[in-house]
Amino acid sequence: MIEVINEWELVEVYCTTKNKSVVYFRNESIKSASDTKKQQIWDWYADFAEEDVLTAMKTLGTWDMVVFDNVDVAIANAAAWFPAQQYCPDADYYWECHVIGPDGEFEWRNRDLTTP
Repeated sequence: MIEVINEWELVEVYCTTKNKSVVYFRNESIKSASDTKKQQIWDWYADFAEEDVLTAMKTLGTWDMVVFDNVDVAIANAAAWFPAQQYCPDADYYWECHVIGPDGEFEWRNRDLTTP
């Protein structure tokens, strides 16, 4: 019998096994953006995303998770790095972001937030 799992299950196991929180981010639309548009996006994020996070973002999904010891710190950083879609210049700038806590549960996401 074949068991099928997805990335959320892997993150859940990682968080619960290691007692860590994970900031998971992705942006599928940027992969098809022009090089000029990508550079505009990188320049915009350079104003508030840490350099290591920006470097991870530029891998376009190869490296898309940051690990934290504390869920509150993970949420604070995720909120600073990844604004909700309504605060992005257009849809290509939006990185869907989730924070998964040490219990493997979703703790925060940057969707439909009322404040930047």
